[in-house]
Amino acid sequence: MLNFPPASIPATHARVVHSAVANDDYLISVALPFHYEERPDFVWPVIFVLDGNMHFNMVVDMVRFMNIRVEFCNELPDALIVGVGYPVTGTLTEILHKAMHLRMRDFVLGREESGEAFMQEHFPVARAIPSGNGLGFMQFLRQELIPLIETDYRADPSDRTLLGHSMGANFALYTLFHHPDLFQRCVAASFDPVLDQEQAFAENNDSLPVRLPLSLGRNQPTGPRRAKVARRPADHATVRRPAHDAGNHNRHTLRHGAVRLPVRPAAGVLGLSRPAEPSRLALPCQSPPLPRLLR
Repeated sequence: MLNFPPASIPATHARVVHSAVANDDYLISVALPFHYEERPDFVWPVIFVLDGNMHFNMVVDMVRFMNIRVEFCNELPDALIVGVGYPVTGTLTEILHKAMHLRMRDFVLGREESGEAFMQEHFPVARAIPSGNGLGFMQFLRQELIPLIETDYRADPSDRTLLGHSMGANFALYTLFHHPDLFQRCVAASFDPVLDQEQAFAENNDSLPVRLPLSLGRNQPTGPRRAKVARRPADHATVRRPAHDAGNHNRHTLRHGAVRLPVRPAAGVLGLSRPAEPSRLALPCQSPPLPRLLR
C-alpha cells in the first residue's frame, strides 16, 4: 500500500462538535474565504452545506473557483463555507453507508420505517439507525452550530445560506418553513415538494423573505419518500419565491411532471448570486447552458 500523506483542502478547519439537543457528534468543516486574513474587519456570508461528508469539498472548490478575481469571472460573493457531516470512520464503503443512515435520521422529521428498510437494503450497516431526528437536528443548527460559527469566525448573521440536496433539500425546506428568519437564502436541489409544510406556513404567513433557488432532476427517481407526493390528488404544489426586483413576494406554482431541471453540480451554488441581484430560478424550462448562467 502506498504511504503518502493524506490530501487536504487549504485554509480549512475541521472539528467534532457534540450536540446536546440532537444527542450526537457532528463533523464540522469550515473553509475560509480568500481574503479572510487580509480583511480582519470584514464579516462574511456563510454557506451551511448539509451532507458535509459528500458535498463540502465540492462546494468549496466551486465557490473558490468562481471567486477568481477577474472582471468577467467574479460571480459569487466570497464566503465562509461550513460543512455539516458525521465523524464516521472505516473504508469508503463503510463511511458512505453510515453517512446515508445518519442523514436519513437527521433529515426526516418523523419515523419512516419504509425508508429505513430502503437504506438498509442499499446501504447495509451492522446496527440499524432509526429515522425521525429532524427537529432535533434543526435545533442543533439553530441553537448550537450557528452561534458557534458566529462566535469563532467573522460570520455575517444577516447573510446565511442553507444548501441541501435530495433528502437534505427536503430538510432545508422544512427548516425554511419552521424558522423562516434563520437563513436568508435556501438552496434546494432535487427536492420533494413539501406540500403539508408549505400549506401550514401559508395559513399563517403572507410572505417568505428568502432567496430560494430550486432544481429538480429530469429523471428524478420515485422511491419510498416520493410515493406520498405521487399519490396526492392535487396536481400542484406552491412555493414562494421573493421577487426582490419587483419589491414584493409572488407565489409560483411547481406542477408535478412539468418542472424538470437537470441537476448539475453547480445547480445549487449558482443560485447564490450577489445580494443585490434577484434569485435565478429557471422555470419551467431546462437549465440554460453554463455560459448564460455566468453572465
